[in-house]
Amino acid sequence: MEIEPNEIEITEDKLELNKNQQNAVEYFGEKPLLIEAGPGSGKTRVIVERVDFLINKKDLDPSSFLIITFTRKAAKELRIRLKEYLTDEQIDKMQISTIHSFCSQLLKESDEKLKVLDDDYYIKKAMFIYDHKQELGFDKELKLKLSKVRGDSRLF
Repeated sequence: MEIEPNEIEITEDKLELNKNQQNAVEYFGEKPLLIEAGPGSGKTRVIVERVDFLINKKDLDPSSFLIITFTRKAAKELRIRLKEYLTDEQIDKMQISTIHSFCSQLLKESDEKLKVLDDDYYIKKAMFIYDHKQELGFDKELKLKLSKVRGDSRLF
């Protein structure tokens, strides 16, 4: 679904949603909804209205929401705008963050299960690259010195 910036209608009090935006807000189908829109097209407004619709009209649990943005500024803006429709308690239950902070948090929380990040992370990373160098396209590259990764003097 594409939202065109010139389709936004302005009234005295606030921006009104156009037909496509309203359809996106009220969509409650079986398939996921993807909204592609350029700058100034009302994406944040649609997201805020959609969250309001899903929580206050469809009674969905705020803790089931994952709202991903690309910038901290956009995440902060979403939180501020959501305060017009939701309580602080509802907003705090939602995961609203950048893609980077979400993935970082996910890795930290699942560290025990995945054993990805620990004290030997850099050694394991170098060993993984060495063990899979052919698959990664490094089979004809120079040997990877672990010292360049972590200060060890061993050579792989």
